[in-house]
Amino acid sequence: MMKKSVLITGATSGLGYDFVKLFAADGYDLVLVARNKAKLEEIKKEFQDLSVLTISKDLSIAGAAKEVYEEVSAAGISIDVLVNNAGFGLMGPFHELDIRKQAEMIQLNVTALTELTYHFLPGLKSRKDKARILNVASTAAFQPGPLMAVYYATKLMYYHCQKPWLKNWQIQMSPSPPYVRVPLRPILPLLQRWKKPKCSAEPWIQVRLHSRDTGI
Repeated sequence: MMKKSVLITGATSGLGYDFVKLFAADGYDLVLVARNKAKLEEIKKEFQDLSVLTISKDLSIAGAAKEVYEEVSAAGISIDVLVNNAGFGLMGPFHELDIRKQAEMIQLNVTALTELTYHFLPGLKSRKDKARILNVASTAAFQPGPLMAVYYATKLMYYHCQKPWLKNWQIQMSPSPPYVRVPLRPILPLLQRWKKPKCSAEPWIQVRLHSRDTGI
């Protein structure tokens, strides 16, 4: 029986790292994408019984998503599950935030996800054993919100776009639960004012990944 492979973006921390551990526990070979090369190599050493390809790439840079696809193809790896997890948000009045950073957020949260889906979907369609795409969205996809207008818009965009993109395919939409432990360094000082309890991401991910075997 051929082993399956999963590609996970934003794989070095937060939800991404939880995805890595859970797919590894199920015996998937790993393709891990993130900016931090040193951290990627540390994680690779944790799973020496698996095939692990690490790709250090900043997906907020135009063209990076295609480079990821080309590197995976050159390695002869067929992807069974694509986890579009990488993303970030900015908090503050729209006109006061750095427009370059906002453009990078759109590039990462929307454009890179769109390009990765575009490039990998033909190969996934050829897999007859429940190939999957998991897009980690946010509760921000369901309503507008203050001080994070562009972030909310990025999540809304691909939540709606993926439905016609992936119609009739076994695609699992995975909006993030509120208050899970994820790194939010750009807005951490503001978030520290909140007293909401945080929960672990792993139980939620396990529920979402249940679809790998059941088709739910």
